[in-house]
Amino acid sequence: MLPHLVLTALAVLAGAGFWEDGKIRQAAPLLLVVALLVLPLLLWMHRLFARLLAGQREAASRFTTATPWACQLENTRYADTSGQVFLVREAHASVDSPRFAAHMRFSRRVWNLSEQATVDIFLDPAGVSPVFAVAAPNFSGWGEMLTRQRLDAGWRHTRQLLSWLMALVLLGCAMAGWVLMQEYESLSQTRQRAEESQAWPDTLGRVLESAVAETRIPSGKTSVPGWETIILYEYAVNGVLHSGQRIRHGYGPSTDREEALALAEAHPPGQEVRVYYDPHMPARAVLQPGHAEPLQAELDRIRLAALAGSAGVLVATGIPLGVLWHMSRRRQRLLLRLEQLGLAAQP
Repeated sequence: MLPHLVLTALAVLAGAGFWEDGKIRQAAPLLLVVALLVLPLLLWMHRLFARLLAGQREAASRFTTATPWACQLENTRYADTSGQVFLVREAHASVDSPRFAAHMRFSRRVWNLSEQATVDIFLDPAGVSPVFAVAAPNFSGWGEMLTRQRLDAGWRHTRQLLSWLMALVLLGCAMAGWVLMQEYESLSQTRQRAEESQAWPDTLGRVLESAVAETRIPSGKTSVPGWETIILYEYAVNGVLHSGQRIRHGYGPSTDREEALALAEAHPPGQEVRVYYDPHMPARAVLQPGHAEPLQAELDRIRLAALAGSAGVLVATGIPLGVLWHMSRRRQRLLLRLEQLGLAAQP
């Protein structure tokens, strides 16, 4: 059920991106790639948990006639997708005399399980490898005697899981970085034109229309009311009549309604105004040249966000790598311990 819900959400976003123009449309191809990566990960996790649940049910059904065996568990502090590894020994036996090692799963985390606590181990009456451990009322669980294949399989599954998670994190960061880069390039071009407009020649023009339009301004996951001043004007360059409505480069809706009204009232219809036009493209013009400083401040904020994002990527990839390194060291210590006790996992 969960894989279908996740894929449906990604498909809806991708469909909305292709249907409507905007930033979501730019990210739609990456959303499809994420969907293709998420699908095998979710299916693999679904099969893993389904197999574990089936094994627990099948094991519990066989131990109804088993005789309990009082034991103590030595926690090796090692765990992978197959469960935690414990050394099982008879109750009150010496620490160096465990009977076997087992991969076990419990109804709750038992990292702090007291090794002096006695639990009941129900060996499989059919004589196969699984064991079933119960220690009411705190927890219950089941597991299998440790073999090299099971130890390697658990380690391989853990590496696959962390690798998929790292791939998804990196892909998400790449998608966010790509969108941020597109915004940065667009804003950088706008800032460059704002600087160039300071040297543009001017001509006399006339305001045709002046009004304030209500709109919505994106704010996080929602939007807030905004007001945008719309000024339509005309001007002539070399005898050719042009029209425009750009007030200045980088101008956009404002949350300050009074500011928008004041700007519109300062340019009433019929008023003569100075229009600054691009000498290489006279159809491109502004009423207010310059104003590159606010755009530069926005570019600086994007750079800071990119720097913070890069640090986040290092942390996001470093944590899984650190977990793998830590688990690898624990696994080596576990294998050494098993070898010292003569319980080395056999094929």
